[in-house]
Amino acid sequence: MTNTRTIKSVLTIATVVLFAVTATAQDAKTFRTVKEIPITSVKNQYRSGTCWDFGTLGFLESEILRKTGKTYDLCEMFVVNKDYMDNATHYVRMHGYSQISEGGSCDDVLEVIKTYGICPEEAMPAPGTLAGDTLANFTVFFPELEALVKSIVVADAKEPAFPDWKNQVQAVIDKYVGACPRYFEYEGKRYTPKNFAASLGLDFDEYVSLTSYTHHPFREWFVIEAPYKWRLKPSYNIPIEQLLDVLDSALDAGYTVAWGGDVSGDFNRTTAIADLPDGVVPTQQLRQQQWDDWRFTYDHVMLIYGKAVDEAGKPYYLVKNSWGDYGPYHGTWYMSRDYMALNTTYIFLNRNAIPTGGDNYGLEFLKKKEPYYKVFSKYDEIPNGNGWSYWYIPTEVADTLNIKVSQLNKVMASHDPHQHDHHEYFLMLEGDGILYMNGEETVLHKGDGFMCPGESSHALRRSSADQPITYMMFTLETPGGLHETPPYYKADYKAADCYVPFSNKKSFWYLSPKQTLGGLNIRSVSLKKGRTNTAPADGRQLAYVILEGEADVVIDGTAVRLPATAVGYIPAGQSGSITAVSDNLRYLEVRTH
Repeated sequence: MTNTRTIKSVLTIATVVLFAVTATAQDAKTFRTVKEIPITSVKNQYRSGTCWDFGTLGFLESEILRKTGKTYDLCEMFVVNKDYMDNATHYVRMHGYSQISEGGSCDDVLEVIKTYGICPEEAMPAPGTLAGDTLANFTVFFPELEALVKSIVVADAKEPAFPDWKNQVQAVIDKYVGACPRYFEYEGKRYTPKNFAASLGLDFDEYVSLTSYTHHPFREWFVIEAPYKWRLKPSYNIPIEQLLDVLDSALDAGYTVAWGGDVSGDFNRTTAIADLPDGVVPTQQLRQQQWDDWRFTYDHVMLIYGKAVDEAGKPYYLVKNSWGDYGPYHGTWYMSRDYMALNTTYIFLNRNAIPTGGDNYGLEFLKKKEPYYKVFSKYDEIPNGNGWSYWYIPTEVADTLNIKVSQLNKVMASHDPHQHDHHEYFLMLEGDGILYMNGEETVLHKGDGFMCPGESSHALRRSSADQPITYMMFTLETPGGLHETPPYYKADYKAADCYVPFSNKKSFWYLSPKQTLGGLNIRSVSLKKGRTNTAPADGRQLAYVILEGEADVVIDGTAVRLPATAVGYIPAGQSGSITAVSDNLRYLEVRTH
């Protein structure tokens, strides 16, 4: 039996008391498993307040197992590194009117992976080793980090206490949990965190949070008012009995569910059984009362992976904890349905697991990602030191494809020549620019395109101080291993390989399948009025960028009319089509493999 701990009624489980426990014969109950879904092994968060991290990664590991049959051990300290830096940044931007703490939620893990990627456990130092321990131990690390972050914000100050605070914060995080790798080897392949995440077989837009409180209307989204929900991500509010029905249906269909809730009361650490005292009946009203008077808090995250009944037929859930091989069930807890009804803050699950029809009528919209389109508006321009930027498809919308428009009007160049692992494609919309790549310079006129392969040294600047330039940039985080180099890939690209001038042809390739980098293709198409081009539902993403004219775009059965300067995005697995409404429709067809 490994050492375990008591737990405070807050999510920061860093301060613990270690003790050994055994269940006596008279305490023991017998359970019969009704449903058990495959999961990965039990982990140990030890002296760190990272149940949200361990619990959510365990959930995502079980999702990978369900979808691909593969077993992964994803790196909790990668998430800690990125999330604590995000948390510190949020704290400073809020001028200290926020919380810097070890605690978090399922949303944190998902946002970290979508933004930064993830790596396997072996790609970073083992938890605790940089602090002189064998498991994650934040007893020195987090007080040091918290003190540093709080010292940045001084009352009535006009600016942060020291200008390089981000570097100092990152240095403390790296010292105790390790720096996140830019590249790593895994099973003979070379990855970045972003393309490793893309290779896992998950759609990170498929996950949704459900909750149940009466201080907000049912059938609406709201941000749960809990200290550790600092990212302000909303949950969908439904009655508690419906939430439990959703949970049961998800488990019956073979989906695990991440759980956030309260373990400060009747969560028995000796028997590893969570149940309510005799006579306590969980109701919607009691939930709200205990939430409002703090008897019910949000202090823990775990993974629900099955169902069981006790000797009297009372229903329980199989719950994977993150306290190591602990208790009579070696890291698993039995949580009664009544306990779940009273002490659940939210559940976090795959939207495809949500039942529809019958009593669950009205939840259908949660199962389907809405078609995405955007029409350019000057009010959505984001000013910056170079000019402005405008995101057509930001990171949180698409799987791996991003599209944005930028204008340089304040400086000659946005930055000096630089390198990064992802690929970029530039399309000049207005003005004349000069594209530097690997020692060569190419003049780009309106309509010209240029691809910058990953790891190329490149920069774009204006050709004249009197003329701004406006350009569209496409980026793709490539799925799969970087070792999979196509035969037409060159180690050292030349400008002639990458430059494509504008053409008046009805159709021409800016980036053809033969040239493709990581699966990104871009084609310019002209279409006569009334003509239609279709795209089948397959494994590729598709975006229509309307350059001239007007079009009717159908995205997975939903039609929308898009003018020039609009973009319609079709996720992988959904069908689409485009029909010319005007006489002269010109658009870009952007695809990924």
